[in-house]
Formats: sequence, structure tokens, C-alpha cells
Amino acid sequence: MNSPSFSVPSTPPVNLTSVEVTPRVIKLKWDLPPKEYWNGIIRGFIIMYYRYNFADIIMLFYKGKISLS
Repeated sequence: MNSPSFSVPSTPPVNLTSVEVTPRVIKLKWDLPPKEYWNGIIRGFIIMYYRYNFADIIMLFYKGKISLS
């Protein structure tokens, strides 16, 4: 029995948009890259950001429902 393949997609998500919800909260939305660039099953996304005038970089891991339509 073959195990599912996992690898980083060859391209990033597309149609990334952000909306300021409050001064401290933003909402991100994106579409999956084209399926031919997935390189296996997409299990989640890592979101990295940095705060302006701060030296730290924040990494978040998003694992949620991924629509395959």
C-alpha cells in the first residue's frame, strides 16, 4: 500500500487578500495554487509576518478545512 506523498507546493497560494478587522487583527484569504503544483497533499500553510519597528518574526501554522473544488 502506498503512503500519500507530502511536499511543499512548487508555487505559493494565489489571490492573497488581507482585510483589517481591527487595528490588531487582520483577516487573510487565499486560493490554493493550481493542482499541478501541489506536489502531494496540502496539509496546511505557514504564515510568517513581522511587526513594523520590531526585530521579531512571527510564524503561524494554519491547518484548517481545505476545499478541493
